[in-house]
Amino acid sequence: MKKIVLTLAILAGASSLYAQSSTQDHINNTVKYEMGKLKNYNLTATQETALTKVNKDAAETMHQLGPSSADVNAFKKIAEKKDAEYKKILTKDQYEKWQKDANK
Repeated sequence: MKKIVLTLAILAGASSLYAQSSTQDHINNTVKYEMGKLKNYNLTATQETALTKVNKDAAETMHQLGPSSADVNAFKKIAEKKDAEYKKILTKDQYEKWQKDANK
């Protein structure tokens, strides 16, 4: 009986670690995708670091809401916050290019 309980506990822990790993992988892939869209912007190292953080924060917040969230306003607020941060980090020309590219 102890072996069964121990086995179930190990499986539950492994399942939890897999879910966390999968979540982190999804967030990392989202950040990588978003940063890939900026590869032709001639970002400085400081800009790249700051934008990576902005994208990671946005991805984590969106993940917390979940894919089935019907709270459109929450997603809109995340996008607005991301836009405001991009505007602070990018130069005027980079920001205008980003807006143009985002609206394609």
